[in-house]
Amino acid sequence: MFNYSQRFKSNVAGFTTVLILIVGLECNGAQAGESANKKTPPTNNPVSQAAAPAGQVVFPLKYTSWVEGEREGVNSIDSTQFVKSPCTSFTLGLKLTAPQVIYPVVPCLKDSPLTAVECDETGKALTLYIDLNTNGKLDEGERISADATKDTRNTKRIFSTPDFEIHRDGKTFSYRLGATQWVASDKRPQFDWKVLCAQEGVAMLEGQERRLTIFDTRAGEGNYTAYHQCCVILDKVTSTEKNHPYQILSSLIRVDNQYYDAHFSEDKKNFILTPNLLPQGSLQLSVVSVPHLKTKTSAIGLSGGENNAIALNLLNEQGKPIDLPAMTYRFDCALTYWSDTVGTD
Repeated sequence: MFNYSQRFKSNVAGFTTVLILIVGLECNGAQAGESANKKTPPTNNPVSQAAAPAGQVVFPLKYTSWVEGEREGVNSIDSTQFVKSPCTSFTLGLKLTAPQVIYPVVPCLKDSPLTAVECDETGKALTLYIDLNTNGKLDEGERISADATKDTRNTKRIFSTPDFEIHRDGKTFSYRLGATQWVASDKRPQFDWKVLCAQEGVAMLEGQERRLTIFDTRAGEGNYTAYHQCCVILDKVTSTEKNHPYQILSSLIRVDNQYYDAHFSEDKKNFILTPNLLPQGSLQLSVVSVPHLKTKTSAIGLSGGENNAIALNLLNEQGKPIDLPAMTYRFDCALTYWSDTVGTD
């Protein structure tokens, strides 16, 4: 067991051992004592009171969707595979006559819907056909033209499906997919698929209107309440950024410098945040090696030592402490860059 203030140092001979120790690390706030640099809970200091949230915040959740290119997030699925022309009622009924026709598979989706794409002579996609309701015939909304307005450099084609329903494991839920075709120099098409939907809610948090977005990162499952699996973005409603930092869905959420205990309402229609009032300790990790092998830890992953619903991914600057509520954690992983192999510090 190691306390919050434990430092890791190594020479070359001990470097492998240090990595093993980091993987097995537990940080026990209860045992940290004075060496953990514990901080007291907020006092009557006006600054502390102003920074503290007023109390519990409820985010009412609802399904939301968008078109490809409107948002960037953690909702990518994967690049596609291609199959030979399947002899099905859907593909045979299309009677396509384009110079090229390809049949991309939607990866990671159980019972992947049948697709066909018409391309021009250069291999650029023109029209996507996708059997969204899996009834074997082309219906309204299943013929989708490329959105050329978002193709500023004429190197890709973008498609967005309408909302459609997925039936899985006895439940029915709405979904939306997006596809981007990148045009390679060898004219071989490549399709990247994305999920274009999420659960979303808006509430006042720390005096600002915030938007909570929960992504189903296991494509096609429609499960937005799985801790350690889904991802969360909490941004200001007024933000115009497309790329936002995300967190793993957890029963402990960090917003700016404040930690919140988090849980879903019994009916799963609300996500509730309550200020975490535990005293805080400081976790400090550093890896020191020979001078020419520079190291920089950019992010670390922690999970709860006793609470399995806790999962944190935190930015970590080399040698600088990270404030955490005083409880037990497991050190899961870290992203560390070596300048000699990557080429940058």
